[in-house]
Amino acid sequence: MTSDRERAHPLLGVVALVSSVLALWVGLTVTPSRSSAFTVAFVAVEALSAAAGLGLVGAAITTRGRAGARTFARVAATAQLALAAIVVVLLALSAAWLRGIYGALGEGLAWAAIVAAALVVEALAIVPIVQLVVLRERRR
Repeated sequence: MTSDRERAHPLLGVVALVSSVLALWVGLTVTPSRSSAFTVAFVAVEALSAAAGLGLVGAAITTRGRAGARTFARVAATAQLALAAIVVVLLALSAAWLRGIYGALGEGLAWAAIVAAALVVEALAIVPIVQLVVLRERRR
């Protein structure tokens, strides 16, 4: 008998795939970074998340490899959360620097950086948080 958590894995996999594709599109075309290192890290994390989504969908189809797919999905979600945390911290540091250096103009730019940080949390952190909650081990 499959539990609700087991049945949630294919849906979680599809959500991970869709969110990874959307995040890649936004991150590479709409708001590209000037830092090639950040772009490489972003693409690697999103590719890992997409692969984890494929693994969860595959684990729902077959019973083989289910534990490995769950572990891989946890690693991918943790990596995506780490990337989101790094981006939020860097945006917060930028907001503080802008506010301190540029006065009234910097205050407006700092608010824009804070709004961007909120959007990063919404776009990059919500799906991995839900994945980690659903995929956590239940103690018996």
